[in-house]
Amino acid sequence: MKDGSEKRTLLVVCASAVLYHIMVQGTRPLVSLFGARLGATAFEIGLLSASYSVLAILITVPAGRMADRFGYRLPLLGGAVLACAGLGIPWFFPVMWALYASQVLVGLSQVFIHLSLQNVVGYVSPKSRRDTNFAWLSTSMSLGGLIGPPLGGWFADAFGYPQSFAGSMGLGLIPLALALLVPAAVAESAGNASAGRQSSWAILKRPPLNKVIFASGISLTTRDLFVMFFPLVGTEHGLSATMIGLILTMQSIAVLAIRFFLPLMTKYADRGTLLFAAIFISGAAFLLVPFWTSVTGFMILAVLAGFGIGFGQPLTMTITYNLAPENQKGIVQALRFAVNRTVLIVAPLTVGVFGVFGTAALFIGSGLYLMAGALATKVKEPAEWKDEAPFV
Repeated sequence: MKDGSEKRTLLVVCASAVLYHIMVQGTRPLVSLFGARLGATAFEIGLLSASYSVLAILITVPAGRMADRFGYRLPLLGGAVLACAGLGIPWFFPVMWALYASQVLVGLSQVFIHLSLQNVVGYVSPKSRRDTNFAWLSTSMSLGGLIGPPLGGWFADAFGYPQSFAGSMGLGLIPLALALLVPAAVAESAGNASAGRQSSWAILKRPPLNKVIFASGISLTTRDLFVMFFPLVGTEHGLSATMIGLILTMQSIAVLAIRFFLPLMTKYADRGTLLFAAIFISGAAFLLVPFWTSVTGFMILAVLAGFGIGFGQPLTMTITYNLAPENQKGIVQALRFAVNRTVLIVAPLTVGVFGVFGTAALFIGSGLYLMAGALATKVKEPAEWKDEAPFV
């Protein structure tokens, strides 16, 4: 693909990613608050959270096959429509069933949006720029996730919960329009070949692709486990909610910042080593949390804990795309997405068992899990990962 077309497509994709994550992440925290105002119990709010992910996991693989068969524009348009519909329901019907319906539809939209955006970036990017372009996509997603919650909270305080969903729905019309700008070549390219397709199970048994897919899920938990467990440690040390939030924000900022260095890092180290180091360093940071007491120390560890997801997600996007069969790019990214979501459910439940021994044990357990995961999924960079030309 010509460089100008690649840049235009990347701009469309990154703009869509920022706006989509602003609209979705801006309403995600409001779902619990809106539900509580409508009289939901803690159990019902838990079900609301689960409704976002469960059905999405089940349709991920079929969505990947759909992308491989019909191309990427159609799933992108479908995801934008689902997001707008899901966010519009609580505005029209401010009742509990509407929140459940909203989260199911928005969760489904994420599957189609993420698969499409990642595959479009992989398709338009030559190997020599794939790391850079996936880093831009990951950064755009994170930026939207950083802007969305405070913007959504302000909107809800100023105008009310139903109106905040309406505002997000209106914002979603922009990604819907941008999806139409994805070049036709991108949209139609994936569905041409059907011969030689492998089953999902066969793909998950194929080394080193299977290790990289599971490394993606492990790297993703470096953020969720820290966000989930650090407030407990911070409270034990007498930190205010504001200070705890600031320390967690440091991790988010670090995730954004370190992705700008990824193209440079891949010039001097192979991707397998970088992926291993990122997850292992995050695990070491978790292990050290119980032994530090200063705010400065916690901020440093929050930054180090961000290495796993900061480097891990764009790296695994690139590696899985490079290793996937030409006619199964969508299904491979779908499997990566499904494993990500499954690990995000299983890991906190497993590590949470250590909580019976105190909050320090939660971080020690998390650190051991991450370091063991880094060792178990460590791979050496084969020839097919390497670039066709050096980075510039």
